[in-house]
Amino acid sequence: MNILDFLSRPEILPVIGTLGGTLLGVLSTLGGLWIKHKYESKNEMRRIILESAIANWKEAIGIAKHNSIDNSKDTKVWPLDTFIIQMYKIIASLEKGKLDKDKIRQILQEKKEIQEVYRYQKNGD
Repeated sequence: MNILDFLSRPEILPVIGTLGGTLLGVLSTLGGLWIKHKYESKNEMRRIILESAIANWKEAIGIAKHNSIDNSKDTKVWPLDTFIIQMYKIIASLEKGKLDKDKIRQILQEKKEIQEVYRYQKNGD
């Protein structure tokens, strides 16, 4: 008796169908869980980026207020989105395992360039 004869027996066909259906069900469940996990990971990353950026922005505002009181001069605080962009770049670099002093220097340089765009738009130059 070869394998084809064995598999074509009437009492084996329901077992094969059940195993196949179970396998498809397991694969679709695992696929759904994987997609859900990826979606939740992205949402969690967005939350971390926003919370970190807002904390840094609030700290900058506090420093600016302190400096303006102590020195009687107005200290500028950049818009929140510059902090969000910076935190996104830092966290993305951390995820890739590529955060070193050169990468930090590059991120800070990009932040300066973004700030120059804001300065240009505000002054209308």
